[in-house]
Amino acid sequence: MTAPTDRILIVGCGCFGVSTAYHLLKRGYRNVTLLDRSPQLPAPDAASNDINRRANVELLESSGAIRSVFPEGIRTAAFEGQFAYLNKDGGWAFAGKGLKIMLEHVVQLGATVLPGKQVKGLVQDGSRGRTTGVDCYDGSKYEADLVIVATGSWTPSAFPDLQLDESCLATGQCVSMIQLTAEEAAKYQDCPVVLDFKSGFYVFPPNEDNIVKMAIHSAGYVHPINGISTPRTSNSDPQDGTAIPRAGLNELREQLRQVYPDLAEKPFSATRLCWYNDSPDGDWVISRYPGDEGLVFATAGSGHAFKVCLPS
Repeated sequence: MTAPTDRILIVGCGCFGVSTAYHLLKRGYRNVTLLDRSPQLPAPDAASNDINRRANVELLESSGAIRSVFPEGIRTAAFEGQFAYLNKDGGWAFAGKGLKIMLEHVVQLGATVLPGKQVKGLVQDGSRGRTTGVDCYDGSKYEADLVIVATGSWTPSAFPDLQLDESCLATGQCVSMIQLTAEEAAKYQDCPVVLDFKSGFYVFPPNEDNIVKMAIHSAGYVHPINGISTPRTSNSDPQDGTAIPRAGLNELREQLRQVYPDLAEKPFSATRLCWYNDSPDGDWVISRYPGDEGLVFATAGSGHAFKVCLPS
């Protein structure tokens, strides 16, 4: 068990890391430090730093709706016909702005936030088999009573010695954007967020800059380096870091044609791979590392963490 006076070190300033810091500070912890590899916060290439994210999940009051589709003991991937569902309380949030505000808030609550600190490795007390801090590539070292790793899709590649390949995998998800005129945006501004569960395609209404963002939630793409999928972003690859595979580009356009045919022929104004940290079953990995009381992981958002982590 940790005490409010213990030194808590959080590696990663995305939605998992910032939300963890916020709740620790609200519970009375007084020595909370956050590190992030990016010199700029929120990190420009972080999944949680985006123009929008789906928000507000409605919970079912009973399991009857699920049982009517999936009979007990039978696994199926087909429905008898198709149906649509509208959540009038759902919507989207300006993810990047929300993350920026929360970072400022945790600093006001007493946290120390240090950007530009890429972790090189864990510091361990060999006699106790316990993590006691981290070493950074700039030569700095930070000691702690508890280290919380919340490094998103960089987790497997940042800590290769921990052999996390059976727990999480960095996958790139295709994202594209279309710039609308003010007149076009007015036509679509009151549309809901549309999600097609069959294809994984989803598209947002235009934001305040008249940009429509769309993406496909899928198995995604991997980018292996030394056998470990590692995010390829605008930071690591300034020339091609925002490019997406042609097959993904074509699929985005075809799916958009099914939802908004009038927009399907407009040119994409931007693309990128949004890097998830996927677990095998889509559940998050929030746990102490086996055999190490000084190390906790909060990761594997699997593409559905922001709506729960940051708003709380």
